[in-house]
Amino acid sequence: LLVVAALALAGCTGSRESGMGSAEPATPPGPDDWRRSVALEPLRVPTEMVAAADRFDLGGMVSATGDRPAVVAAIGTRPAGQRYLRVSLWDGNAFQNGTVDPGIPGSVQAVTAAGNSTLTVLAGQGWDAGATRPFVLTSTDRKSWTRVALPDSLAGYRPVAATAGDDRVVVLAQDVRGAAAVIDVDRSGNPQVHPLPGIPEGQERDLTSIALAGGTVVVTGVQGADLVGAPQVIRSTDGGRTWAEPGAIADGAEASINGVTVVGGGFLATGSEPATGEGATGKRATAWFSTDAVTWTAETLPEADGFRWEGNSSKAGPPTAAGDYALAVASSTSSLSSRLLQRQPSGEWIDLGAIDAVAQAADADARVVPIIASGDHQPPGASFIGIEGVTGSTVGRLRSGVWDTVIATSANQRLPFFQSTRSGAADRWRATIRQRHLESVSGGWRLWWEPTEVGLSGAALVAVPWDPPQVGVRGTCIGRRRTARKSPWRADSPRTAPQ
Repeated sequence: LLVVAALALAGCTGSRESGMGSAEPATPPGPDDWRRSVALEPLRVPTEMVAAADRFDLGGMVSATGDRPAVVAAIGTRPAGQRYLRVSLWDGNAFQNGTVDPGIPGSVQAVTAAGNSTLTVLAGQGWDAGATRPFVLTSTDRKSWTRVALPDSLAGYRPVAATAGDDRVVVLAQDVRGAAAVIDVDRSGNPQVHPLPGIPEGQERDLTSIALAGGTVVVTGVQGADLVGAPQVIRSTDGGRTWAEPGAIADGAEASINGVTVVGGGFLATGSEPATGEGATGKRATAWFSTDAVTWTAETLPEADGFRWEGNSSKAGPPTAAGDYALAVASSTSSLSSRLLQRQPSGEWIDLGAIDAVAQAADADARVVPIIASGDHQPPGASFIGIEGVTGSTVGRLRSGVWDTVIATSANQRLPFFQSTRSGAADRWRATIRQRHLESVSGGWRLWWEPTEVGLSGAALVAVPWDPPQVGVRGTCIGRRRTARKSPWRADSPRTAPQ
């Protein structure tokens, strides 16, 4: 909010004191260099606009195996805005929370995690003085972490996914222009960088997941003009040294892939594609399986009654292999709860039950891992499920069909966000902020907004009354099966809504 407010003020007033004169700035040489030319001036803000506790955004989870505890990696954000890498270890009864220094300057921005019985990896990036700096940490006991010395050629790259093999870990990284590479790290910590094929002229690329089986590496994402195109699969059979031409996992640009893993002698991807059948609307959670990552077959996922309303969509989150089984969490745009799905060795999917709306978000992204890694022929038992909600991530257990929360975000204050800004003279600068509220009601859910105007008083943001002051505004939207209201605003008398 502080950054948005300062940028809005500087952009509206155009004063030289704000660091932005009337002359047009020169084109920066890099995508983040513009930050250096903007003078950010902190503003004091009302208490209700400041987080009361740290917020946590889930980075990744790894199952317990042998004497190695389960791991949950997250990015913590303190109320003042500082970010740090938090790594929580499960002792069988509770999480022991700690911080890990990634060994890079600046502030850590994101992290992903993967691991098995021999190696575990944390990979992510930090930001410092306009530069993105990747990091990779490995561990054999999940208690101490060793930084991998990455070559300078990876400056500006951000790791987006990772996976672990028997004797190495593999990290997928890309930069803001779409160039991508696979970082192959052996048990000794020696990295080898294998670039992926370049992007054709006029196209863009966004890669999201990676899987490793022996010497075969599979990367998934989207590639096309303006990132509009069918989901892509890029395959290497020699550990990433050479790559085949990208192939499609599904026909049409409307499908999407959220992740890929290795299970049952092949590769499994999950995501969504347009629903089919009489009267079908929206997208439906889908999975695809392939023995060679070349030819893919769609698999039908179960959809509980009332989980996806007419005109809405569902999706399957990233899959996790559990021996011969696989797990994924499905969410929908019309449900505050999620569903845990399990793939049987036969290829059939079953629904293991609902996860309560602890994250208070419809269409919430979610991931799952067994608490203890299962054997090849044993079904997974209790699972950790991480759900990313409007106030941060929540991690809970689902065991014997019962959901309980073991890590709930403590930053449960729903901070307002800027809807619009406007100004004439500097002392008339105004912004409209909206506070989002969401709750379950019988047969559906209820969403409402509480808009407020803020303005400047010296170097502080203060709430200002509505003009005219007698007009009160309250936005309401009630979602129920087949009867969701089209307009999100309901004004008190007189009938007025914010413009």
